[in-house]
Amino acid sequence: MSLCSPKKVKELLQKYGLSPNRNLGQNFLIDGNVLEKIIKACEIQEDDVILEVGAGLGTLTQELVKKARKVLAVEVDKGLFRILKENLKNLKNVEVINEDILDFQIEKYIKENYRIIANLPYQISSPFLEKFLLSNRRGGDVTLPSRLDLLVQKEFAERLYAKPPRMNKLAVFVQFFTDPKIVFQVSPNSFYPTSEVWSSFIKMEFKKRPMVSEKDFLLIVKMGFSNPRKQIGNNLSGGLQIEKDIVRKKLKEIKIDFRRRAESLSMGEWVRLYNVFK
Repeated sequence: MSLCSPKKVKELLQKYGLSPNRNLGQNFLIDGNVLEKIIKACEIQEDDVILEVGAGLGTLTQELVKKARKVLAVEVDKGLFRILKENLKNLKNVEVINEDILDFQIEKYIKENYRIIANLPYQISSPFLEKFLLSNRRGGDVTLPSRLDLLVQKEFAERLYAKPPRMNKLAVFVQFFTDPKIVFQVSPNSFYPTSEVWSSFIKMEFKKRPMVSEKDFLLIVKMGFSNPRKQIGNNLSGGLQIEKDIVRKKLKEIKIDFRRRAESLSMGEWVRLYNVFK
């Protein structure tokens, strides 16, 4: 059953006594052309195992199961979970799970290579990426996906692709571990209810895993951005509890001015910072 029309979405929600939950950022895709573009951009292979985050009514799920070997559809909303279970009950290669993705333990469900396709609400976009970019977050190793294809707010996507002098903490993480690309933009009118902002569909493929201590790299970046208006030298000195003269000397060794601000540093300079302060 195709759900790419506001009429069909409204009818289905009414049938189950539901309405879009603004607090959960629920805007349902109703544009068949966008759905087709997403499927094409994801380049799904018949042996793929897919973790779909924010499955909603199953609009995208119904297309994923046609191409992938297995789909795990995660939905936090109990009402939408009921709809998913009913609409997908006859499909053998899908498992529907009612959990919060930020608490989700992938190892309980998947013991093999997998990839993520997600429609992310703005409020969980940052912690979601931290969870799946950094392997030792949240008290233990998180099995990393091979690739992420994400539908996110355009403003959030632009933050991920920032360049000096507008770098930010999350952009450093994303660009350090992945090769991100914005594939296309999605109009607010492609959703029901109509979204208040434009969205971007982005692709993130992991680079070769860097030989770094993620804990140390995360700490250095966090300390560097601890006060964006302060000089990088002062932030590192205070955050890492190192005397300013020592910080100044180390920065001079790697040709970074003590007075620079974190947002002005390139990815290459962040790597040099890690190597000298680790």
